[in-house]
Amino acid sequence: MMFATNIPPIKGYRYERLVPDTIDIADYAESFVATLTATATGEYSRSSATGSLPLSGVSMIPARWNEEALADSLQSVLLLRDVTGSELNLNIDRVWIQALVDAVGSGRLWYSPVVGDAGGHGETKTLRAQIRGQDGQIHAVDDGHMDYACGSVSNVVQCINAFSLLYLHDQDLQWLKCCDVAMARLGELCVDKGGYGYFLDSMEGAETRFQSVGVPGSGGDRKMPTGYPALRAGSVVEGLSRYYRITNCTVAEKLSRKLACYLMHHAQILDGDGRFLCDHGGDGISAETFISGFNQLSSGSEEDLGSYCHRHLRCLVGLAEFALANQDEPVGQFVKKGFKWARAQLAPFIGVPLQFAGCFSSTVGPCDVADMIWLAMMLSKAGVGDYWDDADRWIRCHLGSVLHPQRDSKFESVQSAAGSVGILIGRKGAESPGDSRGAYPSCEATWARMIYRVWYHTLEFSDNAMTIHLLMNRGSRWVDIDSYLPYEGRVDFYLKDFCRYLRIHVPQWIPTASRELRCTLNGQPSVLEWQGRYVKTQTAHDGDRLTITFPVPSRVEVGKVSGREYAAVLKGNDLVKLDHLEGGVPLYQYNHLLRHYTPWRHISRFDAYRAFGW
Repeated sequence: MMFATNIPPIKGYRYERLVPDTIDIADYAESFVATLTATATGEYSRSSATGSLPLSGVSMIPARWNEEALADSLQSVLLLRDVTGSELNLNIDRVWIQALVDAVGSGRLWYSPVVGDAGGHGETKTLRAQIRGQDGQIHAVDDGHMDYACGSVSNVVQCINAFSLLYLHDQDLQWLKCCDVAMARLGELCVDKGGYGYFLDSMEGAETRFQSVGVPGSGGDRKMPTGYPALRAGSVVEGLSRYYRITNCTVAEKLSRKLACYLMHHAQILDGDGRFLCDHGGDGISAETFISGFNQLSSGSEEDLGSYCHRHLRCLVGLAEFALANQDEPVGQFVKKGFKWARAQLAPFIGVPLQFAGCFSSTVGPCDVADMIWLAMMLSKAGVGDYWDDADRWIRCHLGSVLHPQRDSKFESVQSAAGSVGILIGRKGAESPGDSRGAYPSCEATWARMIYRVWYHTLEFSDNAMTIHLLMNRGSRWVDIDSYLPYEGRVDFYLKDFCRYLRIHVPQWIPTASRELRCTLNGQPSVLEWQGRYVKTQTAHDGDRLTITFPVPSRVEVGKVSGREYAAVLKGNDLVKLDHLEGGVPLYQYNHLLRHYTPWRHISRFDAYRAFGW
C-alpha cells in the first residue's frame, strides 16, 4: 500500500496583541512541540538494530524503536501544530510518518524490530517465546527469521488513531483503508464471548502464540486476563471509541462495546461503583486496602504502584470516550461514580492523585493529573455533571509544577535553567521544579494531548452562540479572551463575529445568582441571565468588547497531606503556597499571585482555521 507522507499543512494566521500575563494554553502547546521534537535526529533507518528516533525531550536518552511511542508523539505534535502554527523541527513529522508507514506489515498490523533492545523496554525477546512475524508466520524470536514483531493491541490502536488523524488533515482515504484492514484483523483476534470480549496477552502482543491456542478468536484454553494484565484494555477502548466516532466503523463500534463490558464486569479492574480494584503481585487488593495500606505494601516498587493509578484512570477515560461516542448514559454514569470516588482520594488543595497519597513530598505523577483533568472535561461535556472548576483548579495548580514553559509568570521566583524550557518534570515534585528526571515519552504525549484538549474545550461556537467553559486566555476566529485571573476578577471578550449570546461558566467561589458578578458591553452595564452555573449575556457584534467582573478572594485552608498538616494559601482556583505546619520546605511559592494588578505582555497569536475533537 502506497502512502503520501507529506506533512499536513498548517492552516491559520498570526496577529499581534497586548494581553494579560496570565495562563495561556498556547504557550504550553508550543513548549510541548519543542519537548516532543527537539531531541529527535531527523534521520531514520528501518534496518537499524536499535532504530534511530530519539523521542525523549527529558532524559536525552534515545528511546528505541517503538511504534506506540511514535504514534503517540505524532498525534500530539500534529494537534499542537494546528493550535500554535509552530513549524519548529517540522522535518521530524515526515520522519515519524514514514516510520509508521514502513511499520505496516503483511500481517495487516504494525510491527517493530525485535533485535537487541529495539523494543524500547528490553522486553521483546524475553516476553514472547513465539510470535507472529511480519511475514504472517509463527516464529521463535531467536530462530533467525524473526526481525519484526507485532506490538500490543494498544500499540496497534495508537497507530490506527495516528493514521485517522492524518486522514482528517489531508482527507487521503489510503489512511482509512489501512486502518480498516487493521481493524478487521483485530476483530479476528478478539476473543468473543458474546456480550463481552477481550484480547489475550494484552500487555505482550496481539498475536502471541496465536496459532497454538486453537480457533482464531476463541482463546483456546488460555486464561482470560484479569487485574494487572488487563489494564491496557482501557487505552484500547479509548482508541477504538475515538475511531468509531470519527469514521462510524462498525467493527470499531462492536469491539469497543465488547471491551467496555469486559472492563466494567469481567476484568476485575473496577468494582460495580467504578472504584479501583488492585492486583498487586497477583493477590486481589480492594480499593480501600490499597489506600489505607499504601506505605505497608512491600511487594513492589513505587513505579509498580504508580502504574495502577494511571492505568485505572485510563480505563475510566476509555469508558468515558465510549459513552461519548455511543451516547451511552449508563456507561457515563458508571464513569461518573468512578471519577467521584477517585476525586475523593485526592490530596486537598492540589489534587495529587491517590497513588501518591503516601509520598507526595517527593513525587508528582503527570499522567495521572492529565487523566483526571480529561475525565472532568469529558463528564462535563457529556452533561452528567459539572466538573469544570475541578479541571480549572488542577490545570492552574499543575501546569507550573510538571512543565517548564517557554514563558510563565509562575516561574518568576524559580531559578530554572534555559535548557529546561518545555521539559516535562515527570515523577518529581514541586520541591524540586528544576529536576527533569523521571518522565517518559508517553508522559509527554499524554500531557501534550491534555493541553490540546484544554485549548479545544475552553470554548465552543455553534449556531452563532458561544459557550465559555474555562476563563483562560484564548484566541479564536470568533473571540479573543483576556483573563486577568488570578490577579483580578475580570475577563474581557473581544468579539470577532456576530454572537446571539455568550454562556460563561462562573467560578465556584461565586454564589449562584450573586449580584457581585457584573457585566458591561462596550463599557455600558449589560444584563446577565443565570442558567445554573453559567450566565447568559445579551447579543454582541463584531468589534464589541464584553467584560465580566467579580471578586477573587484569597483564603487560607488547613488540611493533611500524607499525614502531615499543611496550610494552603489560595487565590481563586490558584494555589499560591503550601506550608508545612510541622516545619519543612514550603511548596508552590507563587506569592506574586497575591498582587491586585495584572502584568501585561505583547504576543504573536496564531488563529487556527481547523481543530479536531480528539
